[in-house]
Amino acid sequence: MMDFDKIAFGNRLRIARKQKELKQIEVCFKLGVNQPSYSGYENGKIDITVSTLFQLSSILDVSVLWLLGIDNNINSFSTNELLQIENFKQYIKSIRNKK
Repeated sequence: MMDFDKIAFGNRLRIARKQKELKQIEVCFKLGVNQPSYSGYENGKIDITVSTLFQLSSILDVSVLWLLGIDNNINSFSTNELLQIENFKQYIKSIRNKK
C-alpha cells in the first residue's frame, strides 16, 4: 500500500489554487476553514478529510485523482464537471426517449 504524500498533495493544492488565481483567504472562505488550517493543507502539516478533499476539488475545478497524485493531468474533469456531464447524458437520453 502506498503512503499518502501530504507534501506532494499540498504542492498540487497550491498549483490548482494559483491556476484559479485565488488567494488562500478566498479558498478559506469558500471552504469554511481558517487560514492556518488551509495553510496546513498546502504545507503538508495537517491531514485532510475526504469531505474537505471533495470540497477543494469542486472549489478549484480539479479532479480528486489529480489532487491525490493518481492522475497527472491537471485538466482532468472535476467533480462538478463530471456531474454536469452525467446530467447532460441524462438529458440527451430523455430527448431520445421522446422520439
